[in-house]
Amino acid sequence: MKRDMDLVRRILLTVEATSERPTGVFSLPDVSDEVVAYHIEIMHGRGLLDAEDWGSNDTVGWYVSGMTWEGQEFLDAIRNDTVWNRVKERFKSEGVGFAIELIMAFAIQEGARRLGVRTE
Repeated sequence: MKRDMDLVRRILLTVEATSERPTGVFSLPDVSDEVVAYHIEIMHGRGLLDAEDWGSNDTVGWYVSGMTWEGQEFLDAIRNDTVWNRVKERFKSEGVGFAIELIMAFAIQEGARRLGVRTE
């Protein structure tokens, strides 16, 4: 299965927007449980989410209890829609893979540029 960075961003935004304590398996209404579970698993493995595998032999699913500091930092870097679209546009035009470190570096630089802050 291929990693979908738009879905990673959407999951982070959804977790952040959830004001109540989660009570079950994390899901999104328009994405298959398998795809969501895969992304939660790799996000947990990368240290973006606090999560626990609630799957069994015949079901998939992850319980998400929140975001880690790293997850908050990553989301803060890509939260703005304009910045996120610039990141995607630039990476696609350059043929560069969506490594988290590169995304954060570019997004932070883009945010600084938009604020008129020199980064050099």
